[in-house]
Amino acid sequence: GGAFKETDRGQWAHVVCALWIPEVRFANTVFLEPIDSIETIPAARWRLSCYVCKQKGVGACIQCHRNNCYAAFHVTCAQQAGLHMRMDTVRDSVTGAETQPVIVQKTAYCDAHTPSISGLTPNANYVEDTISEKTREESRNKMKQARKMLAKKRSSVPVILIPTIPPERVQEIATLVSITKKAQFIQRLIAYWTLKRQYRNGVPLLRRLQSQGQTHTGFGARNGIEGSPDTSELYHQLKYWQSLRQDLERARLLCELVRKREKLKVALLKTHEEVVMMRLNPVEMAMIKLLDVLFQKDSNEIFNEPVNINEVPDYMDIVKHPMDLSTMRTKLYSKMYYSLDDMEA
Repeated sequence: GGAFKETDRGQWAHVVCALWIPEVRFANTVFLEPIDSIETIPAARWRLSCYVCKQKGVGACIQCHRNNCYAAFHVTCAQQAGLHMRMDTVRDSVTGAETQPVIVQKTAYCDAHTPSISGLTPNANYVEDTISEKTREESRNKMKQARKMLAKKRSSVPVILIPTIPPERVQEIATLVSITKKAQFIQRLIAYWTLKRQYRNGVPLLRRLQSQGQTHTGFGARNGIEGSPDTSELYHQLKYWQSLRQDLERARLLCELVRKREKLKVALLKTHEEVVMMRLNPVEMAMIKLLDVLFQKDSNEIFNEPVNINEVPDYMDIVKHPMDLSTMRTKLYSKMYYSLDDMEA
């Protein structure tokens, strides 16, 4: 199912599930932890039955993005079945161009409405006309394989990875002892060590190694290893650095909010300046707006700059009073145009 992150209630949840379930949020969007707002998931979403694993009440489901399709599936089951799941970043067109926030648009489809070409949004004509019977058969076979794999995972015993010892390390350990039948003893010792690690779910046999591993992962205090002075000191240091990181993260977020606020301030001041200038000199503002429109119309920049006399020597013989958009803008800002008639002349 992928990586886990801790929730605000001390439980564990899939990161991918938190990303795809609409009601779930991350308290810290930078580190994607902890996962919160699980209590806001509607009860109806918990009651949905996953059409992939055929199970109900074992997790919140999402539904097909296609209109009038109510197929529900777990996020992890959808990944196992290879369903079409896509995230796109789009900008909110409601606000201004300078302050458009980025919105993540998530679309997921069931196997019946999955587009055969990635990136195409299916509609009624597309589904009916372009998805062949062969594609449907492949989709059904893939769904059967996913259900078989999920059922096998539910019934199988979890696999525990037992660390192996390199042969050279075994030889190095063997040189430290001098007993009869050393090879047989080392072989039985390795077998005992392997079985013991498997029985302990991969936890090291020596408490010192166990404490070190748990301290590095940040869960030493929860596993009851804070009795050692060194471990307790490391635990307090860890808490200090975690607190410092949270403070820095809060400071970073505040700086980001201040930056956005100042950006909005600048945009507001520019708008206010335009309003004042429009009231004081509406004719000049109208001419500036007209020039901006002319600049946009001249997409090839033909009339943007003056004609080069070196390239066209006889240009002045044909055009007695040459003019270009940049010269017009310079004259306008120099207060040489008092009306639209002056600008037209």
